[in-house]
This record gives sequence, C-alpha cells and structure tokens, in this order.
Amino acid sequence: MKKFLYIMLLLVAISPLFSEDEPAAAGDSISTIEDVSTELIPLDEKGQVSIYLQDAPVATVMKGIAQIGNYDFVTKGTIDKTVNLTLKGRSIREALDIISDSTETQYRVDGTIITVFGEGINSSFTKTYEVKKGNALTIGNVLEQLLGATLTTQTASGVKTEESNAAPVAATDSNKPQARIVADRLNSQIIITALPSQHRQVEKTWPDIDVGLKVRRYSTKMFELKFLSPEVFIGSIKFLVPGIEESQIFQLSPKTTSESLSSSQKRIIIQETKENLEQITTLLGSIDVPPRQVVIDVKMVEFTLTGDDKFGVDWKSIFTNSGSALPVGEFFSPLASSGGGRAKFGSLGPDHLQVVLDFISTSSNAKVLSNPQVTALDGKQAKITVADKIPYRTSSISNGIITQKVEFKDAGITLDVTPIIFKNEFVNLKIVPAVTSQIGDFDGVPIISSKDLDTTLNVRNNHTVVMGGLISHEKSEEVKAIPFLGKLPGFGKLFQSSSNTSKSKELIFLITPKIYSEFSSHPHNKMKYKFQKNGSVKPTGYTFVDEKTQKDQLAEFKKRSKL
Repeated sequence: MKKFLYIMLLLVAISPLFSEDEPAAAGDSISTIEDVSTELIPLDEKGQVSIYLQDAPVATVMKGIAQIGNYDFVTKGTIDKTVNLTLKGRSIREALDIISDSTETQYRVDGTIITVFGEGINSSFTKTYEVKKGNALTIGNVLEQLLGATLTTQTASGVKTEESNAAPVAATDSNKPQARIVADRLNSQIIITALPSQHRQVEKTWPDIDVGLKVRRYSTKMFELKFLSPEVFIGSIKFLVPGIEESQIFQLSPKTTSESLSSSQKRIIIQETKENLEQITTLLGSIDVPPRQVVIDVKMVEFTLTGDDKFGVDWKSIFTNSGSALPVGEFFSPLASSGGGRAKFGSLGPDHLQVVLDFISTSSNAKVLSNPQVTALDGKQAKITVADKIPYRTSSISNGIITQKVEFKDAGITLDVTPIIFKNEFVNLKIVPAVTSQIGDFDGVPIISSKDLDTTLNVRNNHTVVMGGLISHEKSEEVKAIPFLGKLPGFGKLFQSSSNTSKSKELIFLITPKIYSEFSSHPHNKMKYKFQKNGSVKPTGYTFVDEKTQKDQLAEFKKRSKL
C-alpha cells in the first residue's frame, strides 16, 4: 500500500509529528494519511509527496517525508532553517533534493537511514565510482571543474601526484570543505571525498561522462608548402583542429625557424580524419600565397645650409620658387624620436617629388650621396649601408708574446626599413636611419660620433617620405700664403693669412615605397601560345612571342605583301 502526505503549514512554528506511535498534539497543522504497511517505498517512485509549506522547520518536514517511505530518520547538529515551497506528485528523493538545495541543508541516504546535518557539521564522505567505458583521468578533469575540487592521480606505485594546477571553475564556499578527487588509472576508478549534494551531482552527471571515445578513422596526406614556413602552418593546423596531437604531424625539415628550406624540407605529413584533412587543405590554399614585395627607393641628399636656413632646408622657398602650391605648414611636423635630436617628416606625391629632384639637380648646395634601391618582402627588414671602414691596430699579450691585429669601425650612413603592406594600398614603414662619422682618435683608436633615429609612419603607395633634421656642423681653418715667400723658415708666417670657416649640413632621406608582386602581374600571364592542329607537319623549332609582337609581325607581313 502506498501512503501519501498532505501537509498544510499555516503557522510560523510547528512541532515535530510524523510519529506512528504518538498522536498529533492539539494545535499542530500537519496531518498524514497512512496505512499500516512498513514496506520501504523506492526513493525515485513518483507521486509520493504533495505538500504546501510556509515557514516550516526543515528538520520536521524532512522527517515527515522520510516517514512516508518508511525510512529511519537521524539529525546531526542543530537545524534552525525553515522552508517555503509547494510540491505536487514528487518522489521522495526529488522532495528531499529540492528542500536540500533551497535551504543549503545537507542530507545523506545510507541504506534505510536518512541523515540530515546541521550547520557546522562536516557531512563529507568518500565514495568510489567504477569507470566502465571512459578514461579515469579524463573523467577526473571534468569532475574537477564541476565540483571545484583538487585532482590527484593514483600511480602504479601508489604515489599521488598533482595532475592539474588550473584554478577550478566552480566556486566553493570558504566554510565548506573542498572536495578531493583521486583518479586511479590503474584500477579504472574515481575516488571522491565530497559533500552529499556534490555526490548527487556526480551521480547525475556520471552517465554522460563515463563514455567511450568515438572511433576515429584516420587518413594520411602530405602537404607541400610553397611560401609558408612549416612553423606557421603547423600553428594554423593546431588552431583549426583543436586537440590534434604532435604524433599526428610529421615534419620533414628540422624544427627550426630557418626560412632557407628546400622544397622537399617544406613537406608536412598529417594523419587525421578525412573531414579534418579537407579543412586543412582549404586552409592551406588560402594562406599559402606568395608574399607581396615592396621596392624601396632611397635618395640620400646632403644640403649645405646657408645663414638663412641654418635650422634646416627652407622647403617653402623650394616650392614657392617652382610655382607649386603645397601646404608646407602641414607638410612637415617635428616628431620626437628614440634617438638623439629631433626629426622632421613629410610626405610628397610623385609630382611634388619631381619638383624637389629638379631643385637638387640645379642647386649647388645639394648633393646626392647615394641612390640605392632594395626590394623587401612584406614585413621583412631591408638594410642599406653606405659607409667606410676605418682601420686601426690593437695589441694583445698572451704568454709574453705581443700580437697585433687590424680591426675596423664603420663610419657612414645606414638605413633599416621594414615595410608592411595594408589592404588600402598604404605602406607602414619602420625607418631607422643612423649617421656615424670620425671626429678624432684616442691613442690610435678612432672616435666615432653617432646620430640615429627610430620612427614608424604610414605612406601611400608610390608616395615619398621626406625625413630630415640630421644636421651636422663642421669647422675648418684655411691658410693662404704668397708662393715661395710663405714657405721661408722663420719668415714664412709674415707672408701667410688664416681664416676659420664653419659649415652646416643637413642629411635628407627621400624614401619611396612601391608595392610590387611579380606573381600577380607576370608577363607570361598575358602571353598566348598557338600550336598547329594535330596531324599536320610540325616545324622542327618553335619561337613563342607575346600576342602584341605577333600582331605587329602580322601587320608588317600584310603591309609587305601589298607591295
């Protein structure tokens, strides 16, 4: 016989009833309808509990629910909490779980005994879960995150070692003991010490996590890289296919970042599912493309400054005298740099650059020191050096033997440029110029003066960056003498005159980036080859020319045929 509990608690406080031996006292608002059966009712059997509670003592309510199923009931510690809820047709376990979760009251079912724990009572207990299908360590990692627990592994030697140092995701109450999990891989079991409510979480989750791995059918494919480095490609694969193992990727080349690899060394063999191999093939087709290149044209021009432009080249007069309108006020702006001094930067279009070049070619105060060109890959540094090597001797003593050797120091101009191409045909340029010169020597060793700058800016394709501000000052003494008389010993100085002169010079860099890709506009792409039909007599030699040349030759042939 089933028995049902219908409870109406309308008072704030009630006294425990639910005793089969004692009748309910007057004033109690809980009544039960029951039979004389003592048979245990399964905890998960539906329709056993229907109650309405208002400010009802938790211990009293849980005791009444336990008596519905003929379970013994025990409390440990003081339980002062009350509960408000309505349940209809619930099982005994569902009713106890709802009350436990809503009031944070721990309870445990051990055989026929239901025990409820008061505040401050440690209700943790240890239980072993047998792993039937899955991997003990994998399941332990899942439960570690679910319970906010500490995970250790049980090895064959019985020594427990920490498996994970990751912070648990689940938050834990500082007043509650932290759950502990031991993944026993040798015996395929999980040992958990936790609160009853946490064990119930494990029991509900266990069927979903104790599962075998899906059998994956692997295929093998070799990928040949053209422009991409193996390191970048492997990193992209790991992002596209999370969880792929190192053992599934075989790299023919040594694991190095060297870019000087042969085509055979840039082959990657991958073992994966057919679906993932198709994704990797699609990925490789989109990222293994020829890198774009930038032709960097550099003109190093030295201007001799006069008294009117001692602070730098007067660009305004250059464009004014040429009749060109240029907002010079916006053209140059001094920017702080990481090197010594301050630099000036500006940008010129092709037309305005020609004005500057015309001025340089006709001015006696401007001299082109060098006009190098270098081609750099997108994002790769190009280095230009125009310098002299100054030799000097050094001595070293070893075992009483003096050894001399010649060493060198560079003096001149170096320019490091790193271009990065943007989609809108802008080029980002990282420019690092340096000017070194000998200003003397100390004990035979040259004294080198150095001026350097470091900046990054954006410029349009085929436009010119003008960088100035590297001003140097030179002092010299000029001696004039009357021929023959000025060289007489003792009296020669009477026929000589000397004067001190100083010159200021400014070094200007004109840097023009030109985006270029030989792969996208190669002349061979426009050539059309025409062959004779099969079966006809073929000449012994072939000469292939582009279509324009063919048309020109045909027109010339027709012209001559009319003569």
